[in-house]
Amino acid sequence: MQKIFNIHLILTLLIGSQIFADSSEESDTLFISEESLMTGTFYGGFGFHLAAPGSLPAGEIKWRFFPGDDTLWADPNYDDSEWELVDPWMDMSKPEAEKWNGIGWFRKVIKIDSTLLNKTFGAYIHQDGASEIFLNGKRIFTFGKVSDNKVDEEFFDPSNTPFVFSFDTSTVYTIAVRYSNHSHLGWEYFYNKFFSHLGFSISIFDFNSNIESELILKQERTATDWGINGFALAFSLIFFLLYFFYLKQKQNLYFALFVFGIALMSASTDLQYIGNPALELLAIYRIVQFIAFSLVFTFFLLFIYESVYKRIIKLFWLFLTAFIIINVYAFFGTIGIFDNMMPLGIIIALLTIESIRVFVIGIIRKAENIWILTVGAILFLVLVLLNFFVISYLPESLLNSIGLPTMILTITILPIFMAIYLAKSYSKTQSDLEEKIVTVRELSEKQIEQERQNAELQLQAELERAENERKTKELDQARKLQLSMLPKDIPTLPNYDIAVYMKTATEVGGDYYDFHTSDSNILTAAVGDATGHGLNAGMMVSVTKGLFQNLASNPDLNNIISQFNNSIVSMKLSPMYMSLHFIRIINNQLQIVGAGMPPILYYQSSIKNILEIESAGPPLGGFPNFNYGLYTRELSKGDIIVVFTDGFAERMNNKKEILGWDKGKELLERINDSTSDEIIKEFIKTSDEWGGERLQDDDITFVVIKVK
Repeated sequence: MQKIFNIHLILTLLIGSQIFADSSEESDTLFISEESLMTGTFYGGFGFHLAAPGSLPAGEIKWRFFPGDDTLWADPNYDDSEWELVDPWMDMSKPEAEKWNGIGWFRKVIKIDSTLLNKTFGAYIHQDGASEIFLNGKRIFTFGKVSDNKVDEEFFDPSNTPFVFSFDTSTVYTIAVRYSNHSHLGWEYFYNKFFSHLGFSISIFDFNSNIESELILKQERTATDWGINGFALAFSLIFFLLYFFYLKQKQNLYFALFVFGIALMSASTDLQYIGNPALELLAIYRIVQFIAFSLVFTFFLLFIYESVYKRIIKLFWLFLTAFIIINVYAFFGTIGIFDNMMPLGIIIALLTIESIRVFVIGIIRKAENIWILTVGAILFLVLVLLNFFVISYLPESLLNSIGLPTMILTITILPIFMAIYLAKSYSKTQSDLEEKIVTVRELSEKQIEQERQNAELQLQAELERAENERKTKELDQARKLQLSMLPKDIPTLPNYDIAVYMKTATEVGGDYYDFHTSDSNILTAAVGDATGHGLNAGMMVSVTKGLFQNLASNPDLNNIISQFNNSIVSMKLSPMYMSLHFIRIINNQLQIVGAGMPPILYYQSSIKNILEIESAGPPLGGFPNFNYGLYTRELSKGDIIVVFTDGFAERMNNKKEILGWDKGKELLERINDSTSDEIIKEFIKTSDEWGGERLQDDDITFVVIKVK
């Protein structure tokens, strides 16, 4: 029979029975009336290892227990008065667990009302071992294989599958359970951490009056649970892809991981109640469940920080540290992983307060669309309280019809509003971008058109020459063209030691460097690398040279690179692109803007540290009106700027192994006291030694500037 209940159903449906000790019988005899079964099912059964509303307190009804194994102990007439009274749940934190040696018998006498004779009962047993159940000496059920050793024992937990029986011969019955549990042997630490008990629990209910509604509710909840899982995974995949294609939008990543945590937490919970998973697999599910719980709150906090502050604030690291400490304590502490939820509850309460604070700050600062997140968070809190009220106080007749929709809304409301926020923000960004495109087009249409015509004339001249020459001659001419674009002289400035180097490959590439010095000694340098080889790369260099000569005197580097990019885009040279670094030094202030180039190595002499300054965006010619960021810093004496193309890092040896990106940083750390020219020579020496007899695959270009 398929699984009937998940954990939510057990905690809400199987509560509240009026089962009690009969004062006219011995103190450990239980009496069950028809009224107690019809007015409510119960959870905890004869063991009452959990207290529930309307039930007797935990541990008040106990079973007779004796360690060992003897088939005579199934006999209802056997005198067990000398046996110890224990809770059959055998909580590992309680004294009775210390008496457990792997196998034993439990007995309980029950007395039923005569009106229950020949009625059908359903029962559940939850265990982490194996059991045989006897009713008045007759074995009626076997779950797993009971054994006095771990090797022969076969674990089976039927907690989600009810078994059916009836009382048909008498009103007094002795239930005997032959039970073994060696599961904890060999991994006591993990067993205590994730399971915390050695025994079993039994629950019974009126089968005829409850099984149909339970089956229907089981189907609804199964469909709902996995529907929510699918909903969360779909959201996670969509927004992760959005982040992948635009890495600057970190909110997409945080949201993707937030809903993935929800799916992971839900799925790891559901999987514990599907089939009969091994104890080791159950432990893994519970580890995932606990970690996913922390991930959900962590990435929600990151999401709202990014929404309001556009960065991660210091307070986040305090919460992250707390979550890490709680997880470490949960996994390596002395108590079970779910035995003490107070520390985690305190952190979640503080996180809720912090979320409210961030939303208030966002409203005060008039953060874009923050009201959407605020409404979603308020509705979520309201639904959490409503869900608690529904589970705790509504009668069972209303629980099934109201509880499920309330639970669905509680789980999905916050992700839905977060997704609406992202969609609204994306729409606003697109609208602003379109307005800026129109403005730029109106202001610069004439200038761009002139640049396009000039570039087309240069491009046409190169194409006509290529059509009239053979391939060898074409490559030679392209190489000469490339070299002719380079400046004849290196600028000489009083406070800077500047050196350059270029070595072309056998087949012409598209490396390029250039300088411009203003009357006030403002130095502007460009280092670039066109995609591809041959004449096409040479043409791209030619276009770049023309643009640099026209725009180098422009005081705004951002404006220069934008005009470069838009001009190349307008020429429609795809798949040709230009990677380029612009460097400007004004009164010891360094300005850098890059497009698709390898990182610049920057040596800070004052702290003897090397920075890697990444390019601010993709190569020129790919994305129109792309906003390239500007990097600035103050220069100090001894600082070194090393700009190079990818030919150095991607130099191959005879084994087709590349030199690698880290080699340049290692060299600069060793030779930072050298002159610019000496630094370049050391880089070239390293490259040639690595390449050996293998011909150079790509152009190699260096520009080194050292502050005197």
